[in-house]
Amino acid sequence: MKRLFKATAVLFAAVLFLSMLLTGCGEQVSVSVKEDAENYVKAVLDLICTDEYDHSVTFADVESVKERASRDAMISEIINYVAEDNDLTEEQRAELGGAIARAFTTCRYSIKDVKETDDGGCDVTVSIEPLKLFSGVSDVLNQKVEELSTDTDNAISMTEEEQTAALAAVLFSQLNQNLDDPQYAPAEEVIVHYGLLQGTEDRYGIDANAGKVLGEKLFSSEGL
Repeated sequence: MKRLFKATAVLFAAVLFLSMLLTGCGEQVSVSVKEDAENYVKAVLDLICTDEYDHSVTFADVESVKERASRDAMISEIINYVAEDNDLTEEQRAELGGAIARAFTTCRYSIKDVKETDDGGCDVTVSIEPLKLFSGVSDVLNQKVEELSTDTDNAISMTEEEQTAALAAVLFSQLNQNLDDPQYAPAEEVIVHYGLLQGTEDRYGIDANAGKVLGEKLFSSEGL
């Protein structure tokens, strides 16, 4: 029971898996590095969040027509990360995956500014309104834990699987409720650098640290 009670914090931490796809490299395809930088950063976010992006951008690390598979693999990694210590059933894993996919498509972001830098790249300013995905989650889980703990008969008779199922139902219900009426924290601006990637001669993109910073901002920690 305690393990799933901590699942929301684990889910929030798992957002860092975004860095797997929020970093990468592409080819410069226009005469304007500013245009390339803006299109690339937006395409990366679109690919992760909406599963769609401007196909004028070429990703060297995502095979053409397999973009959805890359996004699905990322979501599967998050599910595995959360489920590993919580013994989630296949049904619960599917429900968690649905909530994660909905959460990404509900994210809000936009490119605010692009400035060329001395190294031939660009600093791209991204405005992100962190989604309050976890609002109320700790409260409802605490309430359910207390309810299960004070009901002596249930505390004795319920199996660990039944306790996990009871908490999972509350968790998923609150997440989906938050997604039905999404709320956002005030917009925050993040500056990421688009440029020639280290160790390459013609590949441009953003590095892993930039991906991590963007990923951390997509969801608010309020409610954890």
